[in-house]
Amino acid sequence: MVDSEWFGVIVDTGYFLTGDAYKEIAAVAPYAVNWQVKQHIGGKGATRKTDLRKIVQIARDSGYRGYLPIETLPVPGEDYDPRARAQQCLKELRQALREE
Repeated sequence: MVDSEWFGVIVDTGYFLTGDAYKEIAAVAPYAVNWQVKQHIGGKGATRKTDLRKIVQIARDSGYRGYLPIETLPVPGEDYDPRARAQQCLKELRQALREE
């Protein structure tokens, strides 16, 4: 409805809360100007790990050509070392990017 090349979506993977999150992400991905790839999917306090292979495939299928920033958050009941968690998430995302 906006019809402007200056308007787009930031796909924040942690906040697709209803139904099939990956289907919802795929629906908005063609309009993405940036992403925020969370380590867990399903909102605050989520414990379901994001399928990074699916996220990478959705981004590729949508024609997205930018960065895929990552974000880690504490999970209830787990120790949280942000540096270690970010390093692990980055390693997993890089692996998913190498796979075709």
